[in-house]
Parts: sequence; structure tokens; C-alpha cells
Amino acid sequence: KGRGACFLMSGVFGFSLVVLLGITSLPSVTATLSWKEFAFVQSGLGWTAMIFLCAHDMFYGWPYMNSPSCGIPSGFQYALYIPFLTILLKLPLVVPPLSTHLARIRAGYARAGRQKDSAKQEETV
Repeated sequence: KGRGACFLMSGVFGFSLVVLLGITSLPSVTATLSWKEFAFVQSGLGWTAMIFLCAHDMFYGWPYMNSPSCGIPSGFQYALYIPFLTILLKLPLVVPPLSTHLARIRAGYARAGRQKDSAKQEETV
């Protein structure tokens, strides 16, 4: 009974987030955002939009999910393959050991060995 309402709401939320992503990618808007704000909007809201839109597609085709016609999956299932593959490949990057290391790299962290090599190169120049 509530599948139709979930279908509509997830579609509206997903579309709204995609419109927000489009607006923030305009050069005039991008110039006013800081790097952290831009990264949050483009990364965090982008993933949220993709999850909402995958849910929208799943709510639409839920009755047909396990009953392929003539052994061929429904068209809505093909639309989910690439987003689900993307989400699956993103999961290792958000696991805490790797995500904390990536966050340190984004913040400007460099290994000690690299700093010594760069100091030697500066001395030779």
C-alpha cells in the first residue's frame, strides 16, 4: 500500500538533490563555495541522490524483481546495475581504516620518507 508513496517521495528527493548538484556545479556558484562545501555537495549529496534514485527505481519495480519475463530481467533492473556496482566499489573506501587514511591524505598528510626525498631534491637545485 505504501509502495506508491515511497516511490514518489524517493523520486522527488532524488530529483531535488540532482537539481541542487546541478546548481552548485555552475561556475558562478562554485566560485562562492569553499572547497569543503563544494566537496560535501558534490560527494555527499551526490551519493545520497544516487541512493534515493536507486530506491525510487526499486520501489517501482518491486513486484517484478524476482519474476523475469522469458528469462530476461526487466528494464528497470538494467538501470540498477551500474549504480549498484558503483556503490559496491565505494564501500571499501568508506570503511574506517581506509577512510581515515584517505582523509589524512586529503588534509595534506605526507609520509616522512617523502619529505626527506623532497628536501634532498631542493638542496640539489
